[in-house]
Amino acid sequence: MEISWYLRFHRGNSIVFLVGPAAQGQVEHALFIETGWTLDITPCEGGLRAEMHRKVPRPMQPRGETS
Repeated sequence: MEISWYLRFHRGNSIVFLVGPAAQGQVEHALFIETGWTLDITPCEGGLRAEMHRKVPRPMQPRGETS
């Protein structure tokens, strides 16, 4: 599981991963690679819901525009 790639290229200000309990360490490790995010982990139907938010939100762009 390579969560750091999702964090690096995600354009939004938050992202949610649903993972098994054994993957919690990998999710936490991603924060050492991509340090601009925070992490909240909650139990979810036998697994974990890992919700990550940017420490500094990116400005939202109108639809259809790219930078």
